[in-house]
Amino acid sequence: MISRVIPFSYAVDAFRSTLMGYPEGFPELAPIEVEIFIVTAFAILMPITGYYLYRRAENHARSMGSLSEY
Repeated sequence: MISRVIPFSYAVDAFRSTLMGYPEGFPELAPIEVEIFIVTAFAILMPITGYYLYRRAENHARSMGSLSEY
């Protein structure tokens, strides 16, 4: 149940299913098209989100004057 909320588990499941030749019951978490979509969306959204959060934290540090402390 927990693995369904972790995007990397879809990547591992898709990779494992591909290597095994899609036997009966595989992929286990979702159909392969859904797994590829989830992994692709995660790969596109996470760098954008990370950049946004980094810039936000950097601007906050600049406005507080704490950027030059370290």
